Amino acid sequence: MERVMVFIDGNNLNNAVYYLFDGNPPRFNIRKLAEKLCGSQRSLIKVFYYTALAERQDNPKAYDNHKRFIDALSAMPRVEVVVGYLAKKQLPGKQLDPSDPSTYIHIEKQTDVNIATDLLTKAFFNAYDTAILISADSDYSTAVKTVKRLGKVVEIAITKNQKAARMKYLADSYVEMSKEFFFDLN
Repeated sequence: MERVMVFIDGNNLNNAVYYLFDGNPPRFNIRKLAEKLCGSQRSLIKVFYYTALAERQDNPKAYDNHKRFIDALSAMPRVEVVVGYLAKKQLPGKQLDPSDPSTYIHIEKQTDVNIATDLLTKAFFNAYDTAILISADSDYSTAVKTVKRLGKVVEIAITKNQKAARMKYLADSYVEMSKEFFFDLN
């Protein structure tokens, strides 16, 4: 049976679903999302969810909510959460003051490299036959090409509103998830 691993760029997915649903996204189960993309004719080996966590002092309520979400995902069978961090980047013309959010923006760190590394190392060690990458981010294009050269199949899953032309072209196949796709994933 074909072995599948799902690699989810959490921030990319969350933003895409937010815009797909015009700012009012439904709650959905990440494991069920992966199972639906995998289908019943293949074996879902593992789901990897990549995210970045800000410092608690930046926004304690948002941090606590995100941490609870990460903990709940981590408790699911065959789901692994890989956590990067959010770095503060000074806004042009402002003096960076870590205690003043008007002087910086958050930049996600480690997510892309963690996804690319896991795609490649797990392909190299023959941990899967097919990788499903949930992201429209073209930063993964070199990793996708290399994984395919290793003889693996790469599928891309994006929401209906994402362009992702480069990734669609590189992948062996792609799925555009519509609003209806998310309806039975609670």
